[in-house]
Amino acid sequence: MTHVSGFTNICTSVTMCVNAKEDKGYPIVQKAVIQSGGKQYIVAKDDVLDIERIQDEKSVTFDPLLVFDGKDVQVGAPTVKGASVTATVVGDQKGDKVKVMKFQAKKRVKKLTGHRQKYTRIQITNISL
Repeated sequence: MTHVSGFTNICTSVTMCVNAKEDKGYPIVQKAVIQSGGKQYIVAKDDVLDIERIQDEKSVTFDPLLVFDGKDVQVGAPTVKGASVTATVVGDQKGDKVKVMKFQAKKRVKKLTGHRQKYTRIQITNISL
């Protein structure tokens, strides 16, 4: 089977996973793929995740790239028309400290700096089609 894009691979594995879970009686959870800050996340309702910093907002709405629930898999080009993912902002977080050292050999020059990336923690409240 030839996969044209990454979405084809995701859709195929999601469909197989959904079919397997239906046979065993597991509940089917609606999920979506959203994009924020140049990264893509697979989210479900009530998920909590850290994304790149968002300035002064109480709630956020994303246009999903892919939505799947039960047997339906909808792939957007680039987003799914009429679908949205709503999230509320829980708070701001800081990531782990990354230390960067610049060093020049034989010159007795070295400089140590650090960086902590800022994140916004969100909770997914609704996935609507």
